[in-house]
Amino acid sequence: MIKIATSCAVMLVSGSALAGGTHVDTFIDSQNDLFDNGLSNLDITQVSVTQQMTAGGLVLIDMAITTRGMSDWTKYMVFLDFFGNGGAPNNPWGRPISFGSQGIDSFIGGWIDGSGGNEVWGVGAGGWALQGSTPFFVDWANNTVHYQTAIDIAFAGVVIGMDVATSGGRSGDAGVDHLSRSDMAMGGWGQSSESGQFVQFTIIPAPGAIALFGLVGLSGSRRRR
Repeated sequence: MIKIATSCAVMLVSGSALAGGTHVDTFIDSQNDLFDNGLSNLDITQVSVTQQMTAGGLVLIDMAITTRGMSDWTKYMVFLDFFGNGGAPNNPWGRPISFGSQGIDSFIGGWIDGSGGNEVWGVGAGGWALQGSTPFFVDWANNTVHYQTAIDIAFAGVVIGMDVATSGGRSGDAGVDHLSRSDMAMGGWGQSSESGQFVQFTIIPAPGAIALFGLVGLSGSRRRR
């Protein structure tokens, strides 16, 4: 299993602490491509992945998900494929989502109602296992939620496949909008959704880096379903 969460909480650092600068990948999603375009809080406009190298040997990552509107009942799902080697064909929340021929190794599921929170899951030989949660914050003014983690810089250079989806609060709700698709992902509530081809970003390289991957970061809490 690829472990994402440990007991060390890591946030983004200021520019003065950087050893190698900042790298940003921004993925733009089409708008008004939902079965109900009045659901602006579920309409993804873009996802940005910001990476910062630190003097402490970590790559700090901030995943910022922006939607056309904002509502506290929105649920956010991040699907990650670390090595392009398949992974699980499902997700630990049991949402009716298909990844086609792709698979995922890690899952972040977040919510912003109440005090907000998220769950980080990893898949191994025994199936999905809860690893904890990751630091996050909600930028209501800019319709954006941020999830943050850290990666050992020794594992730089690996290409990560990613999809991001928004959903409702019921366990049977699928992905209303998928970053990986420019068209309608589902036809209405109660239907399933399917990812498109995952977008990709590369862990920023460092001198002497090897093509292995490891995550550190982050104490957790449980989600209310």
